[in-house]
Amino acid sequence: MVHVRCDPDPGGNLFRAPHWNARKHARGREGEFGRRGSRLGPRVPGRRSHSERLAEPTQRRGRGPPVTADPCARRGMPWPSRGRGGPPPGKASLPQPKEDAMTPRRILLPLLAGLLGFLFASGLAAAHAQYVSSTPAAGAILPTAPTNVSVTLSETIQSGTGTMRVTNESGVRFDVPPVTYAPDGRALSISLGLGGPGIYTVTWTAVSAVDGHFTAGSFSYGVQDKNGNVNGTVPGLSSTGAPISPLEVALRSIGFLGLAIALGIGVMANFMWLPAGRDPDARGARAYGLAFPILLNVSRIAAFAFAASMVGLFALATGLEGGLAAQGLLNSAYVQSVAVRVAIGVGLFVLFSRAFARSRTESPEKSAWTIQATIVLSLAAVVAASLGTHAAAVPVIAGIGVAADAAHFGGIGLWVGGLAGIVAIRNFLRQP
Repeated sequence: MVHVRCDPDPGGNLFRAPHWNARKHARGREGEFGRRGSRLGPRVPGRRSHSERLAEPTQRRGRGPPVTADPCARRGMPWPSRGRGGPPPGKASLPQPKEDAMTPRRILLPLLAGLLGFLFASGLAAAHAQYVSSTPAAGAILPTAPTNVSVTLSETIQSGTGTMRVTNESGVRFDVPPVTYAPDGRALSISLGLGGPGIYTVTWTAVSAVDGHFTAGSFSYGVQDKNGNVNGTVPGLSSTGAPISPLEVALRSIGFLGLAIALGIGVMANFMWLPAGRDPDARGARAYGLAFPILLNVSRIAAFAFAASMVGLFALATGLEGGLAAQGLLNSAYVQSVAVRVAIGVGLFVLFSRAFARSRTESPEKSAWTIQATIVLSLAAVVAASLGTHAAAVPVIAGIGVAADAAHFGGIGLWVGGLAGIVAIRNFLRQP
């Protein structure tokens, strides 16, 4: 009789039981490796022995698939394959556990693709300054010609960007520049020359001070003749915005990802990495000193991408023209927000570069104050971005909208940045 050791054996050797001695084991002992308590007796023809019954799988009532009596199989251990012998006849080696097919790369790629798609869709769905009301009203029929016209939009208009044009059916212009702005910055108005009966069309254009997007529209009104009639049909209202360029969507997405990574890694380094260094075991680990510069280098690259994208958005909003840029800085909350984020991005890049240079020769604790400064700047950039959104354009709940927007951006930034940091040092996290 051959017995196989169930505990791991470097040589995978087979052990043979000592020769059977019926007199020595007359009291029910079946050998050194046998089962205690069994009774010896004559072999009944046609009846299976005790060892044969144990070797066959048994079906437990109501408890799933057959369970084999082999102790090695029950413990999930393969049959020894090295040295002498091998698996018993009719028994194959147990299958080894396979690696999980869902590798980190296969998990992260769909997440990144979904995030980019969400950013792209949100950029295309951004709102514009839309028509709210006008004087005279769209489609109105007036007994006499007005002396001026005005149009009110849903968002503040960037000063110097509004235009108005008033023409009759023959294309003759009746508007008298300049265009004036209401105190709240939401309405445009222009004076008119003396006009007669007929249908007049007012065409306007403006640039939103909230998001820097171009918007335009038109409405018409009629003036009655002396008999109270209007010849023709008054056209309906139209209000459209220019489509957002793919370049702007790309710059906004890069800026968001860069700021998110800078914020998330800064929080990760300050509140997780540096406190872990107080533990002597963690401080002595190889990953503690080597992975820290990698984190800072990734955040440094992200800060550079954030600053570069903000410079691109500033160029799109102002065209790099001195006069328009100056007007935007004075009157447009969006241009002001982008300019502030340009300065913050430059500051983040300088601080992360300093911390990265020091981390290569000094312990991570030496860069603590620099990392804390990057967290403050990142949060300031989040608030600045919220001040340049549509939530800030609502006068009644502007404060609540800005706070909600900042919390939203900050939460997503922490999640995305933390994920990017884990991916950057994933090889070090696998070490014991």
